[in-house]
Amino acid sequence: MLPLYFYNFLKINLKTKPKLLYRKIVDTNIKKFLKGKPGLTRKDILQRLLKEFSKYIKHFLPKNVDKLPPYQPWDYKIEITPRN
Repeated sequence: MLPLYFYNFLKINLKTKPKLLYRKIVDTNIKKFLKGKPGLTRKDILQRLLKEFSKYIKHFLPKNVDKLPPYQPWDYKIEITPRN
C-alpha cells in the first residue's frame, strides 16, 4: 500500500488531464517504478565495457561510482560562466 498523499496526488492530477491521456495506474506499476532497476553485476559491466578498459573494472562497480576521489592539493575549482 502506498501513502495516502500519493493517491490524493493522482486523484487531483488525473482530473485535470484530457480523457485521452488517462492511463490505468495500479499499485504494482508504482511499486515497480519506485523500486528502480536492479544494479549491474560485475559480469554485466564486463560484458558492456570495452576490452581495453576491463582492467579498470573496480572503477565501474556500483559501490565505487558514486564516490569522488579524496581532495588533493593540486585540485582546483572550475568556475562556469554563462554565455551571453
